[in-house]
Amino acid sequence: GGRFQGGIYVGKGGTDNTFRITGTNTLATITTLVVSMGGGHGDRCVIDDGAMMSKNNLTFIIGNGASTASFFAVTNGGKLISAAAPTVGNDGASACTALVSGVSSEWDNGSKNIVIGNSASNNVFVVANGSLLSNVAAIQIGNGTAGVGNSLVVASGGRLFSKNADSAIGAAAGTTGNTARVTGNGSLWNLGGRNLTIGTASGSGNALTVADAGSVSNVNLLTVHANNTLNLLSGIVPANQVTLNAGAATMVGIVNDSGPGSGWGQLVSSGTHKLAGTLKPVLLSAFKPSGDTAYVIMTNSGGNISGTFDNAGDGDTITAVADDLVTPVGEFTVGITATAVTLHFMASPRGTVFMVR
Repeated sequence: GGRFQGGIYVGKGGTDNTFRITGTNTLATITTLVVSMGGGHGDRCVIDDGAMMSKNNLTFIIGNGASTASFFAVTNGGKLISAAAPTVGNDGASACTALVSGVSSEWDNGSKNIVIGNSASNNVFVVANGSLLSNVAAIQIGNGTAGVGNSLVVASGGRLFSKNADSAIGAAAGTTGNTARVTGNGSLWNLGGRNLTIGTASGSGNALTVADAGSVSNVNLLTVHANNTLNLLSGIVPANQVTLNAGAATMVGIVNDSGPGSGWGQLVSSGTHKLAGTLKPVLLSAFKPSGDTAYVIMTNSGGNISGTFDNAGDGDTITAVADDLVTPVGEFTVGITATAVTLHFMASPRGTVFMVR
């Protein structure tokens, strides 16, 4: 039951410093927690083995200034109760990591935002191995003009619940290469009925990927801006409204005939659903349909699907590619209705042909 009050700085310009909270220790009323100030490298703060850490409106930074490879983790049943808005990689910091991992590990973020890469590059927040990150207001990945190459990973049954504010991947104008990936059975990002935006009108290379039975759910408005990408490699993504802007890309994976979610990616909506951008079908794991088969990749219960893709209108053909995203393996003929977009495979002596309806 040890207690600590005040500020914690793990590494102020030094390297490979470690602060560990373990057993039944409790830290309370922390005013500042900074893992690695400018110039530090490899500094670590770890909460594990049932420990708890409570913070009250503190400054919470994992990697600041010119620091690199700063690390903060809640693992092995550790529990963090926070009233702070953590930043992973701030003001030029790079390769910094926040991790919550383990079936009994929990991070309660006190209804505050999480920023991954605030004018900083190549930082990551990982929620994995059955852990829980809850009570998050919003996730902002790539904030500030230098917010490049930052990422959120929810994997191996990790669960993330955000609410109260809208989340963004490539949050600031001009930010590039920021990603969120939800992958693995039981992995979940629930957005609590808030909006999710991929990129901005001036940002590029930002992407959301849902793969290997991962799930992104409870989205109000899903928006994909030009030069940014939605990768539906598997799983079902439900949203109230969908806006795919001209110049955006939607990649849909097909791995087998078992049904939407497990066999291919599907986007489900009920309100407005605007099509534009490039549709990119991908046959994964060398899968080839054996006969006439329909793959419903988008549905809208209100009959509100409108527009066409930049590379395909109703009746046009597009090329499907293999996992390498280069090798052509067949074609789709595109058909679009107000309620569904369906990839329909047709056996042909000339090769693989698909039709979208």
